[in-house]
Amino acid sequence: LALPSAPFAMSSRKIVLNFTEVKSQGPQAMPRMSHASVTVDHTIFYLFGESGKDNDRIFYKDICAYNTVTNTWTRPVGGPLSPAHAIGMQSRGDHSALLFGKDKITLFGGRNRERYFNDVLIYQYEDDENLTPIQMECTGTLPPTRRGHSAANIGNEKMLIFGGQGANGDLYGDTHILDMETQRWMRVGPPNSSSAPPPAGSPPAPAPRVFHGCMTDNSGCVLVHGGRGLTQVHPDLWMFDQRSEQWMQLEMEGPHPGPRLGHSMTLVGPDGSAILMWGGCNENYDYCNLGFVFDGRTRR
Repeated sequence: LALPSAPFAMSSRKIVLNFTEVKSQGPQAMPRMSHASVTVDHTIFYLFGESGKDNDRIFYKDICAYNTVTNTWTRPVGGPLSPAHAIGMQSRGDHSALLFGKDKITLFGGRNRERYFNDVLIYQYEDDENLTPIQMECTGTLPPTRRGHSAANIGNEKMLIFGGQGANGDLYGDTHILDMETQRWMRVGPPNSSSAPPPAGSPPAPAPRVFHGCMTDNSGCVLVHGGRGLTQVHPDLWMFDQRSEQWMQLEMEGPHPGPRLGHSMTLVGPDGSAILMWGGCNENYDYCNLGFVFDGRTRR
């Protein structure tokens, strides 16, 4: 399937969300950042993460579960604290996590004080208190180790990894796809990093970046927005169509977030056609308590 020859536009509007504190019970998750989260039915799983900074930084190796119906916390994996040197359960932060099917929580990459990762970890959901680990033995062209990348679920069959930052500080703009059934990695397009750009004449692709927003829309295309580049915070929006294996930059009409990093992108609305972009930091690293909604049906 070939992509349109010209970018199509996406209209947007600003929104404000109201939040209400919820009273909960059970072993609540420790305060943390750089974790990942996945929702299975009515339960949100919070996976690993970190707290503190510099020499006081602590990486966690637990998985905490919060049931939104009963407002109850459980901890199906690990203990509450994990010093950075405790590698036994691969403590980490800045990783990605996705749900495949109805029960396979899939993690990729991240880092701790000791190392960066490019492994794939799968936990099969049994119930809120039980997750079964599944060993992945991946082959093919594995992505370099990285953190702060994005991951997208394509049709519950493939996992797309884009961007991130390596242990040497390099920013990546490469695209990798893992076939979940064959457990084989494939790189799409040439290697692309801040220290080694792709050859002249290569297909268009987002510039290397880290901490960008990413999601899969209802058509199976992957959207990437913003992120921190080598010299700037990016304001752009890109789409990857896995059927043609091509990236294309999209134009945005009306109010739009502008430069943004560390934000989220989520499908919302009764038919899941609207895209909510929320939070993050702007180019001055000011925190943004503002959301934008893009109507995916107005592409033209």
